[in-house]
Amino acid sequence: MCATIKPYMMARIVNLKNFFYKYPAPQDAKADLVFRLHDDNIADNDGYWHLCVSDDGIELEKVEQSSESVEISIQQLSKIFMGAQTATGLARRGQIIATAEEAAELDSVRVKQSPSLVDYF
Repeated sequence: MCATIKPYMMARIVNLKNFFYKYPAPQDAKADLVFRLHDDNIADNDGYWHLCVSDDGIELEKVEQSSESVEISIQQLSKIFMGAQTATGLARRGQIIATAEEAAELDSVRVKQSPSLVDYF
């Protein structure tokens, strides 16, 4: 018996700033961290970003290089914020570089529900 994985649908963050501007973070979410985002396809997304989530909402701004930052690709960030995987799990498996505290901060911001990609064809 042989199992084959065939990718069917894909979700990806295209405009990072706009994505977080509209992201429905939980009301109790709190985060204040810098992450180094790797995006080989969209230069505007690539770089260092400061994410601040508080009672006032989400603020995201591009910043200069920082030595203390999470290392993450756009694919992994998409997995986290579209509900497919947790930052804690990705960090544990070495798929992102983040301390346990940083991963927990990212997880506190994500919406906790299973993703659904509905086929309308």
